[in-house]
Amino acid sequence: MKKTTLPSSFLQGHAAKLLAEHLQANSYGSVHILVDENTKKHCLPLLKGNYPVILIKSGEANKSIKTCEKIWSALESQGASRHSLLVNLGGGLLCDLGGFAASVYMRGMAFIHIPTTLIAQGDSCLGGKTGINFLHYKNHLGAFAEPACVILDTAFFTSLPKRELISGYAELLKHGLIAKRSLWKLLEQATLKIEPDLIQKSLACKLAIVRKDPHEKGLRKLLNFGHTIGHAIESAYLRKDQPLLHGEAVAAGIICESYLSYFHGGLSKKAFEAICEKMERFIPLPEVPQTMHRSLLTLMRKDKKNKDKRINFSLLNGIGKASIDHYLDEEAIVASLHFYSSR
Repeated sequence: MKKTTLPSSFLQGHAAKLLAEHLQANSYGSVHILVDENTKKHCLPLLKGNYPVILIKSGEANKSIKTCEKIWSALESQGASRHSLLVNLGGGLLCDLGGFAASVYMRGMAFIHIPTTLIAQGDSCLGGKTGINFLHYKNHLGAFAEPACVILDTAFFTSLPKRELISGYAELLKHGLIAKRSLWKLLEQATLKIEPDLIQKSLACKLAIVRKDPHEKGLRKLLNFGHTIGHAIESAYLRKDQPLLHGEAVAAGIICESYLSYFHGGLSKKAFEAICEKMERFIPLPEVPQTMHRSLLTLMRKDKKNKDKRINFSLLNGIGKASIDHYLDEEAIVASLHFYSSR
């Protein structure tokens, strides 16, 4: 097993030039590009290459084993081997899915990420996690697999819908909350014009954690702040065939888990109120009616971080400080959901 789940290199600039340089420096049997209908239209032309394309449908409902089968079948029909390269051109969902499909095909073919959304460039492109949804559980199947490299290019943001761009703030804000107060302060004042330096600061926060704990045995659990409840909300909406953007669900989870941090993790009232105010100002938050609360608990009981049937949280001790392995009873969790629903 590899000791890290970090890509060999991060490349930032013009995606077409960087991809050509990577291909020239490496010997691959063939190159295949995975896209959805959106990145095929808006992003693929920026790569300016003539590569075999694999087209899948966008949307959380398609992050499935059925879509993986389509990818594997396409790779087979296009003559791919274990010496080939899969280029994942898309957001976090497509990169998660493509990375998983590549890691399994012929017991592992090389892949690279060219993330095209803010949430993917500022968070999910780093860390080696791949996965798909299963039985409506978020990222229930997956593996740690390292991309050969990650290519970052903010030119892709020009075609992003505003909702997608706003959604990306949630993960960047989370990095500031758990590890770097100065990043939180910087993002508080940021506009929707995202500079490469801001993305680098967010990735640096995550990189510092992942380097110390690549396979999530301890410290890396900090990155799950907002996700225990956020993933449950995302899964609940997926079951209703009303999928949320990941950042919207995480923003709701951050409010709930900040509430838990205030009562159980040492977060001050002033900081708690500031977090709620900023999340409500930046992100369009989903409704979580009280009729959904019990089903959310059921989903949380399936969370991968749980132990001995206890629901595990990472909580804030302050802005820029967090700690792992807080096992809270269901009464406390429901109280956080009631707070969110009644805000």
